[in-house]
Amino acid sequence: MLNCCAEYLPHLPGIRKVELAEKIWNTFPDQGRSKLDVLAFLNVHIAATQEVKPEVLLKLPLLEDKEVLQLLLESHAECGNVAKCSEIVERMKSLGFAAADHEFACLILAHGTSNNYKGVQSVLERMDLTGVNRGRLSLFSLLRVQILNEIPVIETLKMMHDQGVKLDDEQVAKVVVCLSKTNKTKLVGTILRQFPVYGLGHVIRNMVIHLIYEGKHVFASEIFHLLLADSNTEILTSMLAFFPSELVKSGKSASDILDICLALQSNFPNHNPFLSYAVEESLRDKSKMDFSSALLVHMTPLRSHYFWPLIVHSSTTEEAVDVLQQMLKLGLQPNYDTLTFYLYPSMLRWDAPIKVIKLLQEKCHLSFSTQLGPMLCALLVNKQIEEALHLCKLIKDRTIDLKKLYRPMAMALLEKKSYAQSAELVASLAASRHKFSEVDFVGLFLCEFANRCQPTELRECISVRYTMIFMKIHFYGTFY
Repeated sequence: MLNCCAEYLPHLPGIRKVELAEKIWNTFPDQGRSKLDVLAFLNVHIAATQEVKPEVLLKLPLLEDKEVLQLLLESHAECGNVAKCSEIVERMKSLGFAAADHEFACLILAHGTSNNYKGVQSVLERMDLTGVNRGRLSLFSLLRVQILNEIPVIETLKMMHDQGVKLDDEQVAKVVVCLSKTNKTKLVGTILRQFPVYGLGHVIRNMVIHLIYEGKHVFASEIFHLLLADSNTEILTSMLAFFPSELVKSGKSASDILDICLALQSNFPNHNPFLSYAVEESLRDKSKMDFSSALLVHMTPLRSHYFWPLIVHSSTTEEAVDVLQQMLKLGLQPNYDTLTFYLYPSMLRWDAPIKVIKLLQEKCHLSFSTQLGPMLCALLVNKQIEEALHLCKLIKDRTIDLKKLYRPMAMALLEKKSYAQSAELVASLAASRHKFSEVDFVGLFLCEFANRCQPTELRECISVRYTMIFMKIHFYGTFY
């Protein structure tokens, strides 16, 4: 759990990560914290660029362990606390741990992040005097602080190249974040060429999310372009889809999101519309209706499913109708699935079927013929056989797409076991005019039912009484 705070919460500000980690930390008894717990707790502070609170530090176990001291040193270095870093280095020395590349790297980082580049030069001189070679960690810290202090990095990059120094994805991400703070976009390409990223996993994703929440969304999109320029379609699909969604979650304006999505689309013209991901994310929140509308007017093509979450989250009939009206304003007619599986189930929580149909006829100008088939299907999907039969009796002159009804009719009968009502409804539906051509609705229904039912249920279904009702289908027009 503590490791998750460090690695998988890039959208949280540093202080929030630490607060969450402290809550988890405090659930352990003082004597029940292992070395791994301590290391994970310190890693959260390093990832969040936060120092351990003095009152927590007093209770921190294993303060004579070299690995614990090294991580504690890193946490102070990330925050630029030179005094604390020097204190820990002296403590390590008194315990017999000689200063090596790691310790000097932390001192370099501490001075550099506190904008004291002269201090960095003093640490480098001390390294030379004590005979400690500049290794991978000290060069990594030097590269970061030179970027932060706007010092030329060519010499450092050359030294790293000559020594064969490689950086892992997490270190590359930290360098990129430093570049974002000084808006050194041109240097990113140089860094990525020298230290290629070996897999677009959670580290890179988290880095991009972090940049978005830091207000560096334009920089983040440029980084993404550089990272993914040579990647295959599968990676693009999996990695780029989240980017517009995170922009919406972070509270960026609709105009900013639109500009970034259009820029991404121009960079990756064969990718799915980036704006669609932002639209889908915004439509999950009914409070963002105006925001969504500002994005939707630019969507081509516009899809019905973008509106389904808003319909489902409607808390009144009026809200559901508002969503449908919004669709119609944008020139989008509701399709069969939108009505059957989203709009009608939502509205039937509050109103009777015939009232819903009349309301949509009045408010949204949807005709009875457009609504009847989807409404019957919605009622059958919800196993409301009695209501479906009542609706059929109210509307005698009907044209329905019967092929969409035989399966939900069979499923409704399987659950409700209301054979008499079902027989009457099947007969009524079979007597309807089919939308396209003649359809053997009874045959389709019986085959579907037989495939799913138990033998006893099938016997009940084809009993004499039930069969007689089917036989009346040809004369159904004389019943009413």
